[in-house]
Amino acid sequence: MDREDESWGQTPLGWAVHGWRYPPLVANLADYPPVVGRLVAAGSRVRPEWREDRRLIGDRRMRSALLGTPSGAGSGSPPT
Repeated sequence: MDREDESWGQTPLGWAVHGWRYPPLVANLADYPPVVGRLVAAGSRVRPEWREDRRLIGDRRMRSALLGTPSGAGSGSPPT
């Protein structure tokens, strides 16, 4: 689960977090928290800095996904 790609050194979870923080224009941000939650549930390592990141933790769905807790209502959008 935590194998890093050769080009950028990112894990699948790292790419999911990056995609949520810096989404392409056509992205549906509500799709990211469930993917993050599945990766965490499957054993992906959550980097300590993500647990302290205000943008990530400020969004209820991403916080729940990263911490492995039940999700509350949330927009799925990163705070501005």
